[in-house]
Amino acid sequence: MVEQNARQALKMSHNGVVLENGAVRLAGTGTDVLNNPEIGALYLGGSIAATTAPVSGAGEDVS
Repeated sequence: MVEQNARQALKMSHNGVVLENGAVRLAGTGTDVLNNPEIGALYLGGSIAATTAPVSGAGEDVS
């Protein structure tokens, strides 16, 4: 599958491959590719951990 929404496609895929200039940069399960911090930062708009981490100070009263 080639898909514009790579995050959603990798969540559904058994295997994932990232190609860079025609060469395989990373291959593994969809989850492995999705959770790889380098691949997330370079190709998916940020790593999973960076996009799901709680915001510092969230829920604190800052009056």
